Amino acid sequence: MLSSAAFAADESKATHWWDIATGVLAIPTALFGIVLAYATLTKTNLESKKIELELREKQATIANTPGIATPESDKIAQSLINPLIDNNRVNYLILRFVVIYLILQFWEIFQKVFNLLVGGTFLSLQKVFGLSIEGLPTLIFFGLTQVVQFSWIILVLLLGLPLYRDISTHIGFRILKRPKL
Repeated sequence: MLSSAAFAADESKATHWWDIATGVLAIPTALFGIVLAYATLTKTNLESKKIELELREKQATIANTPGIATPESDKIAQSLINPLIDNNRVNYLILRFVVIYLILQFWEIFQKVFNLLVGGTFLSLQKVFGLSIEGLPTLIFFGLTQVVQFSWIILVLLLGLPLYRDISTHIGFRILKRPKL
């Protein structure tokens, strides 16, 4: 009962121009955000690798310099370097999670829009050509909507499993090992 009252209140309210403008601007902004997030993810990964290589290079320089490299100084340098590398890896994993979350949220919006378009097309064809509710057209409509839902599951598996593997490796729990080529 409460939801029908809420919908009735929404129908009586006029749509303002800023509501429409916000809706029109939201989709390109979300697409731009996904592209920007991917670029940031790639850049962060490269910067993380660069910092790790620079730290290892400095470590090797210290180890090769006579008089400076002692086992004690090596342990101190390693204790200072490890948290920096670990912090970069954690930041990279968090960024990957956020990007995957945004992609999956965008896919859900795409799925809803797709279902509305296919459903509207199906209902229009049904009214125009007098198709029955039962039969092949209904199965095709249902199949199309299920393909989009199944592709969401594929996205979750393709994007989520590598992230899960990297997180479990980072915390020392290796459950999914990458096959060696």
